[in-house]
Amino acid sequence: MASWRCARYRGRVTRRDTVGLCATCAHAKTIVSAKGSTFWLCRSPMVQVGMLPKYPPLPVWKCPGYHASAPE
Repeated sequence: MASWRCARYRGRVTRRDTVGLCATCAHAKTIVSAKGSTFWLCRSPMVQVGMLPKYPPLPVWKCPGYHASAPE
């Protein structure tokens, strides 16, 4: 939490600061509602067996299902 406060204080809050690992995970997908809210859907196989939540509370700093996405 301290790193988030520090980054915000400098006026540079990044997606990684507010979302955590989901921002760079290959299993994550953003869902935007009709009202404009953004949700992060976890598509990891671990969700199907109940080991991970489908919509995890953010930010996520530790996740057994995390796989870094390929660099763009």
